[in-house]
Amino acid sequence: MRFFTMKKLFVILALSVLTATAAKAQFFFGTQFGVFTNGGSTVSAETTERAATSFNVSLKPSVGYYFTPKLVAGLKLNFTSCSFADNDTGSLPFNLESYAINLLMGNGLERDYMSFKVSPYVRYHVFSMFNDKLKIWAELDGYLGMKYPRDDEHKINADGRSMIYGIEFHPLVSYDIINNYMIYTALNFASISWDGQAKRSTDLAGEVSTRYTDRFLFQCNPLMAIANAFINIGVMKKF
Repeated sequence: MRFFTMKKLFVILALSVLTATAAKAQFFFGTQFGVFTNGGSTVSAETTERAATSFNVSLKPSVGYYFTPKLVAGLKLNFTSCSFADNDTGSLPFNLESYAINLLMGNGLERDYMSFKVSPYVRYHVFSMFNDKLKIWAELDGYLGMKYPRDDEHKINADGRSMIYGIEFHPLVSYDIINNYMIYTALNFASISWDGQAKRSTDLAGEVSTRYTDRFLFQCNPLMAIANAFINIGVMKKF
C-alpha cells in the first residue's frame, strides 16, 4: 500500500514538472529577409582598381521551440540568390549603376548563383533591456546545402554545383512588439565561422572530380553593415 502511494506521488510530481515546463515552452514560426550588396572600385590619382559589385537576396523561414524562456532551438531554411556586375568606375563603396542593374535584372549577370541551405540552430538569451522587450541572444548555426552557378544564358548549371557546409556563431537581437510577435535580426558581421565547399568539375576528357575547400573567419566590424548596405530583418510569432 505504501509502495502504491509513493508510486502515485512520484507520477503526480512528474506530471506537475512536465506541465510546468510545457507552460513555459512555446513553438514559434518566423521568416527573415536579407539584402546584401558589396564590392566596387578603389579610385586613386593614378589608377582605378577594378572590382565587382554583388547583389544578394535571401529568404529564411524558420521554426523553433522555447525549451525555457532563455533557450531556443529550431531549424531554418535559407534560399539565396546572388548576382554580380563588373565595376571599374566611381568612388563609392558600391557602384550605383551596377547596383540598379542587379536590382532590376535579378540574377542575370555573370558569376550569378543560387543556393539552398538547411540550418539547425541553438539560441541562448544573454541579457535584456527596456522592460525585457529588447533581447540579446547568442546563436550557434550549422548548415548544409547546395550552391548552383548560372551560365551565360542565365540558366542553372547543375554540372557546376557544389555542396556547402559550415558552422557560425553570432549575436542576434530581438524586440517584442504585441501579442507574441517580435522582430529580429542576426548580426552576422560580428561572428566566428567555419565553412567549406565541395565543388564538382569536369575536365575536357569528361572526367568528374571534386575539389574541397574550407576557411575559418573571425570578424567583428559593425561598420561593415553600413559599408556593405546590409539589411536583414525577420518577424517571429509564438504559439
